[in-house]
Amino acid sequence: MTQEIKKIGTTEELLKWQEELYASEQYAVSGKSISDKETDELVANYLDPNKYRKQLEEVRAYKKNY
Repeated sequence: MTQEIKKIGTTEELLKWQEELYASEQYAVSGKSISDKETDELVANYLDPNKYRKQLEEVRAYKKNY
């Protein structure tokens, strides 16, 4: 992504630039992006009706070993 440096001359230009900045702020993200395949896997896992049962079994197995 390239960044454009704007030269601000008037108060109106500054206010317009500030509005653009605030409008784009909602789309700001950090971290590594994930692929479509990873997104599909995460959604499928989230929608899995047995998700909590599997997690409970994992916790019980972990506690049993410690």
